[in-house]
Amino acid sequence: MSQSMFRALIPPADPQGNIKSAKRTACRASGLLPSRAIRPPSFTFKSFAPSPASTSYAKCGSYQYDLESGKYPLTWPSLDHMKVWLRKEEDAQGVSFLLKEAEPNGGKGVHQWTTKHIYVCSRVGTGGKSKYVPNHPEREREIGNKRMDCSCGVVGKSYPGGATILGKYDNSHSHPIGAENLIYTRIPPEVRYKIEQDLRDGIRPDIVLARARGNVHTEQNLPHLASHAPRPEEFIKAKGVPRIQKKIEAGTIHLDAQDGRSTLQWVEHLEAIRALMYFKSSSDPPPPDSEMLLFTFIVRDRYGRGMPIAWLISSNGKGDTIDYFLKNLRARNPDILPSKLMSDNDSAQLGKYRFRYPESLLLLCWWHVLHAWQKHFVITHFAELWDKLKGWIRITDPDKFWTCWEEIKALAPDSVIEYLEEYYMGETTLKMWSAMYRKDRTIFELCDTNMLVEAWHHILKTHNMEGKRNRRVNQLIHTLINVALLNYIANHRAQQFRIPWPRSRASEAKSN
Repeated sequence: MSQSMFRALIPPADPQGNIKSAKRTACRASGLLPSRAIRPPSFTFKSFAPSPASTSYAKCGSYQYDLESGKYPLTWPSLDHMKVWLRKEEDAQGVSFLLKEAEPNGGKGVHQWTTKHIYVCSRVGTGGKSKYVPNHPEREREIGNKRMDCSCGVVGKSYPGGATILGKYDNSHSHPIGAENLIYTRIPPEVRYKIEQDLRDGIRPDIVLARARGNVHTEQNLPHLASHAPRPEEFIKAKGVPRIQKKIEAGTIHLDAQDGRSTLQWVEHLEAIRALMYFKSSSDPPPPDSEMLLFTFIVRDRYGRGMPIAWLISSNGKGDTIDYFLKNLRARNPDILPSKLMSDNDSAQLGKYRFRYPESLLLLCWWHVLHAWQKHFVITHFAELWDKLKGWIRITDPDKFWTCWEEIKALAPDSVIEYLEEYYMGETTLKMWSAMYRKDRTIFELCDTNMLVEAWHHILKTHNMEGKRNRRVNQLIHTLINVALLNYIANHRAQQFRIPWPRSRASEAKSN
């Protein structure tokens, strides 16, 4: 497009301010008008058009200027096309590019271009000089230092009024490229995204790793590997997948770096979905020897397994804490009344159970009862007594029960007899542990120990938490709500339609 430039000769104003006189004087002086003749003023114009092939008159930094000057020889239809080109170049050269800066135009020519997208070789990095000082610089590393000076870089420039990108590329590296440089490259973005999706879908990390590598490391694929250049994703290390998984957990489980603040955010989330019965915090610091405790209410299903119905996560297991839990549990579920409650012989817990659920029959766990009995004598010295006690607790016939009691008194030391008579032979306590009072039960009441709770905790640790040690409340809440609870909902759904639900490997190992 041609353009014209004009210049006008304008007469100066008269010092006295007489404009007409000044114009007339100028015209006479130029010879355009005769003396004393009155004519309108005249102007002289000069015009010219630059050559279309010249950039002399295109504004510096504009699309036309950069295109014609040759400073930006590469062209892409859009920024996405530029990124695709970068990925292909990474695969071809065995390098990685990092976005160092997306520099907006804040200078004088603000209307000529909008943004410069500056990519550098990953060996340079996008930050400043590292402050890391190795403790043993004399030791040889398996992989040398990645950071070094490299002049390679790509600049893409965008302009107003269109998506076209002009770019320039300096492909001079100061280090080896290709297969020798793959150990310094990063996981490609599309592969990382695929790993994240697979992990979110619950696929096992080992399968995720094989899929990320393209499933190329097979015996049948050896001829292909021998004839093709290596790709960065082929050498993703096994620890790369857990790192990505931790980042996912940081956004979905560990909502804050501090466990306390993260727990408060979980409380808000549970309240929003009406899954929280109550939350109580204390400003006092926990005792130095306290640990995170998990109390679980479990009911027996028709397949002989325990199904948790309520959880308490607390830093202590004192009676007041149990009472607060039971009070809120009954207030939240006023229409649900358990016929029987089973626990170990903890006087503090039993007292709170009687207070909050006076209508329920309290039972003692047989395992805890026998464990308490065997503490008062040496089993190896009184083997016959120990066999009698193990059978005595299971006798349902009253006559046989009291006959066995006389036999036990004949075998046991006086201290053991006094202990049993004081703590276990009272009318109230006897009903809590003797099998004489555990007859004519339904399938949901056929439980004599707390092993369902123990089995549940075993499943939680080995199956739901995959055997990983945990000391964070937010991790435990996530596992209970988003992992364990989903499995039990599916289990309950199957039982509604009389469909046997398979046991997990963890529960099978526990039952065997």
